[in-house]
Amino acid sequence: MKILLNNSKIFENLPREVLKLFAIFGENIRLVGGSVRDLILEKKVNDYDFACKFLPEEIQKILKENNIKSIPTGLKYGTITAVINHKNFQITTLRSDKNQRGRDCDVNFVEDFYEDAKRRDFTINALYLDYLGEIHDYFNGIDDLKNRKVRFILDAKTRIHEDYLRIFRFFRFSCDYALELDKEGLEACLEFKDSLKKLSKERVRDEFLKIISSTNSSQIISILNLFKEQKIDEILWNLSLDTEAFKQFLNFEKYIEKNDLKINKIAIIFLNINFDLNDFDNNFCLTKIEKKFLQNCLELLKKYHHKNIDEVDLNQIAVEYSENFSKNFILNFYMIFYCKNFLKISQNHLENIIKYITNLQVPNFLFKISDLEKINCPKRQLSSTLKALKIKWAQNNFELSHDQFLVEVKNILK
Repeated sequence: MKILLNNSKIFENLPREVLKLFAIFGENIRLVGGSVRDLILEKKVNDYDFACKFLPEEIQKILKENNIKSIPTGLKYGTITAVINHKNFQITTLRSDKNQRGRDCDVNFVEDFYEDAKRRDFTINALYLDYLGEIHDYFNGIDDLKNRKVRFILDAKTRIHEDYLRIFRFFRFSCDYALELDKEGLEACLEFKDSLKKLSKERVRDEFLKIISSTNSSQIISILNLFKEQKIDEILWNLSLDTEAFKQFLNFEKYIEKNDLKINKIAIIFLNINFDLNDFDNNFCLTKIEKKFLQNCLELLKKYHHKNIDEVDLNQIAVEYSENFSKNFILNFYMIFYCKNFLKISQNHLENIIKYITNLQVPNFLFKISDLEKINCPKRQLSSTLKALKIKWAQNNFELSHDQFLVEVKNILK
């Protein structure tokens, strides 16, 4: 991991809006947190957050004097959002936090950057960059970046007790910035693991999805195995994580559309044929699309888990699920099925199946309800008969002559 400490080079990478805020507030303001960390690592910076000596009202006044729109996004916590060129920049008054209650706390505004740094979670997130380009590092965060360590600031247990979400953040940042889990930090996280139940399900979901979205596959697997060994999965979701299937999936995620990776990973990690979808939804806050996807995958897993899926089965799935999902769904399900069942098929056969799905075209089904009415099919059986016919048609490689149609109708009605 490359470390950049060339201050002039760092300044070259700053947006002009950031430089403008530096010019306005001068020595009273510093960039802080993830933006400084990622500038040092020459990584893409998504958000630029500032820490400032001035009180929120003074910040708003100064922004107004410089014709910059301000939004009081978190006055209680000293946060003002400056809007420049349609871009948002959070400016937060230096503070110390007291009586922390998860994400909530009582705030004391201060004028000391060190005091502000003490309230933060990890050493690598407590780096400050001033208007002269100097980096202020109060807890050896730069050394931790160099050595690829994620350490809590000062006492790990104290930091976690202030906000139990930091347990998840410890694992998430360790995925991206650490070679291994810090021993002291891990021990503190495990000591407080039962307190994870106190967190909102939405925040747990958000942090967990960030963990499994990391590019550090080996670290993700280590953390998922740890969650399983320590029964963190049972504490949070009342089920056991399928880490072996996830490990298998990482070898094949290249076949999956990028936009589908998140829901596929959820399915791989959590789904099993005894899966209680409603209970999981209550614990994981699924979106409607996610719930529908898992529901369809679960139906298919139950239907096919004792056999290998061939081209005939794929044709049938394409017909049965064509109203809700495109062939992307079929490919997604097949990869989930493959990883869940560890099918003993060759890589070449797998490639052929994927190619078959990719090229799969479902023609228009030519028979209609009116065709059934013409041969006096009972009214109450019209819909179910047509559905059964479509499946027969799919199983016959989307071919069904009129004579075959008549024969199949008789067979179905029997």
